Amino acid sequence: MSNWISINDKTPKHGDVILVANSIGGQAVCIFLETKEMNKIFKKHGITSFEDEKKVPYHFSSQEVKGAELNNVQYWMPLPESPK
Repeated sequence: MSNWISINDKTPKHGDVILVANSIGGQAVCIFLETKEMNKIFKKHGITSFEDEKKVPYHFSSQEVKGAELNNVQYWMPLPESPK
């Protein structure tokens, strides 16, 4: 059984740290950022806007990518709990 969730079926919450997979098998640990929420933060700090939320509703932010560039993300899953 796969724990992958299609980005078309459900999106993570703003700020969630998740594992993503793209269309060619690349994977990365990312932070999910909703453009709407980023625009609110930018506005609070006097910056006009982050991006047009109608054109780009969300972003995946990551420093490391395994297997491919981080684009065309199709699936995601929550990270497991950290060991105690």
